[in-house]
Amino acid sequence: MGLAFEQFAAEGGAVPTKADEPPAPPELTAEAALPEGTDEKDAIERIAAALEAATSDADRVSVQAVAAAARALGEAAETLLPALARDGFAPCLAETARQIAERLGEAPALRLAHAPGDRDAIEAALAGLPAQPNITLDEDPVREPGTAELSWPDGGARIDIEAMTATALEEARRRLDGATL
Repeated sequence: MGLAFEQFAAEGGAVPTKADEPPAPPELTAEAALPEGTDEKDAIERIAAALEAATSDADRVSVQAVAAAARALGEAAETLLPALARDGFAPCLAETARQIAERLGEAPALRLAHAPGDRDAIEAALAGLPAQPNITLDEDPVREPGTAELSWPDGGARIDIEAMTATALEEARRRLDGATL
């Protein structure tokens, strides 16, 4: 036995018995729960109405919470997606160019036309690739920042970060507009 128990017993303490336990609560019946003279049916109907009102309030609050969360997410998407897209444009473009150049092989060069303001970020992203693809950078003075065109002998691809961001935001809005529990 533990030291505390032995000390308790040595000081004349008694070990609790079942007789020392508090009595069980009385059985709860409708008569015991309702004040004398209260109609059981009336009381049950009042309780049911109160529960229904509480459930309706909880549903309304839940819908409002989901709508508020959807608005907050929408605002965050409106703010963050364009910034993330701008920051990720050059690395994504460099990786896309690398994949295309890898498929083309060594012979044909991949031409990457870009806006003047994007050159430094694109060069830095290309320099960070593990293997240097056969890519020619071509600064296009009329091209808008955040747009680029990849071209090769038998194909090409246009990349417009604003258009891709607008599509992503539209999809986010569509999904958030339909947000439900």
